[in-house]
Amino acid sequence: ISAEENGLFLIRKNMEKAQKGDLVWEINVLDTALMMKWRKDIYLRFNYDLLGYDYYKNKVYLLFVMPESYKDDHIILEVNMITGLYHKYNVKRSLNIQLTEFEILNNTAIFGGYFNNKPTILQYFFREGKTLALPGFYEERSRLVDVHINDERGVLTVLSSIRTINKNYSIVVTQFKEDGTMIENTTILPEDNTSLLDARFVTIDNDIDLIAGTYSNKNFRYSRGIFLAHIDENEEQTLKYYNYGELDNFFSYMKAKREKRVQERIKRKKIKGKKLKFNYRLLVHDIIKYQDEYILVGEAYYPKYNSTSYYGGYMNYYPNYYSRRGQNNSYFAGYKYTHAIVIGFGEQGKLLWDNSFEINDIISYDLKQFVEVDPQEEEIVLLYN
Repeated sequence: ISAEENGLFLIRKNMEKAQKGDLVWEINVLDTALMMKWRKDIYLRFNYDLLGYDYYKNKVYLLFVMPESYKDDHIILEVNMITGLYHKYNVKRSLNIQLTEFEILNNTAIFGGYFNNKPTILQYFFREGKTLALPGFYEERSRLVDVHINDERGVLTVLSSIRTINKNYSIVVTQFKEDGTMIENTTILPEDNTSLLDARFVTIDNDIDLIAGTYSNKNFRYSRGIFLAHIDENEEQTLKYYNYGELDNFFSYMKAKREKRVQERIKRKKIKGKKLKFNYRLLVHDIIKYQDEYILVGEAYYPKYNSTSYYGGYMNYYPNYYSRRGQNNSYFAGYKYTHAIVIGFGEQGKLLWDNSFEINDIISYDLKQFVEVDPQEEEIVLLYN
């Protein structure tokens, strides 16, 4: 876990040191030269797993849960990176929530997830030891999109997707103060027959917000392009849509001949006045401030399925012969990542530039970010292993 100027926080469980039903979690803290500053062991009950973490003001917060139990408390360990002292908080499980988000907002912890398949946000107050359910999320046909913390302002921003009266999907921006008071609830309304699928959030100043993400046709699960939304101090919205085919370098990750064929196809469609239709699943990253611009990175992927043929209870080693007679069973083989895109846009939500690069040899059963972003003085480095 990055501790910024304080170095690195490393944690692992040591099965060899387990005793009396407890498991040892080894904590190691390194400085920025990767030299050991201190280490210690922390004992927790054997069935607890590390589910989330966050770094805030020289402290690392670790969330441990017992997945198979609905009655045991969550545990939050607050570890001071400077002194090595730690404090353990037992958080009562008032609801059986499937957790997807964990963030620290000043003296509170934010839990996001689903209860009865409906999005739910809980806020735990460390000093009082109480948990509050934040309003505005427990809705049918909605989902959590992003949970964003502004440490300087002490504001929690939650992006959620909700189905509108017109039966398309929009993004709702809900903001709370540290005490749980709602201070904003804004719905970004897309064009007719357009749905907003995924989004990320950034605040330019105290009154102006930018939201960037993917959009699709109404009731269509694949994205057709990128949208950029600008919300000013008067809550006036400006939405701009960029079809993937309109981006300059969206297909530059391809081999030269293939890219040329795609570009020629795009030109023919434009000449005929037809709409461009390129369908992608895109995993969107957090927005990064870079000099006078803002950077959005997304990773394209698709679900991969393999098939196995069986005949008479035996695996089919002769697929050409038995596939017509036996039974074909397809199974999910993970998400195959194809390429990453990076776009830069200005404070008004105007697209400035875009680029892409190929991703090879990555298949994952979980959708997660593989590409890391390193903004440097004169360039932006995208990296994966």
